[in-house]
Amino acid sequence: MDADYGGVLIVPTIVGLVEVGKRLGLRTGYAAPVAVGLGLAITLGYALVAGLPGGRELADAGLRGVALGLSAAGLYSAVKHRSPGDAQELDGSAVGRPRRARVDGERPAGSR
Repeated sequence: MDADYGGVLIVPTIVGLVEVGKRLGLRTGYAAPVAVGLGLAITLGYALVAGLPGGRELADAGLRGVALGLSAAGLYSAVKHRSPGDAQELDGSAVGRPRRARVDGERPAGSR
């Protein structure tokens, strides 16, 4: 059995889905059983859908969509939560413009 379906590696997809679950409140102790369940569900679901007329293309497109969505969410999260010491600052300070001084009690830029 291949570790990919429709050109999508399943293991990173399952890892991404489990991470989404943990961010939504899944306890860490349940991560492994959920990963196994997702692996079974994806494998069985793909086999069932691929057996239908035109189902292989539908299953491939669905898996690619999930993988692309997880990739985009990870990229968005990485950009949104990068460390303040990074070389490229969004406020322009890395390109020679000074930062505005904070007033006591004022929140730093970008904080909620």
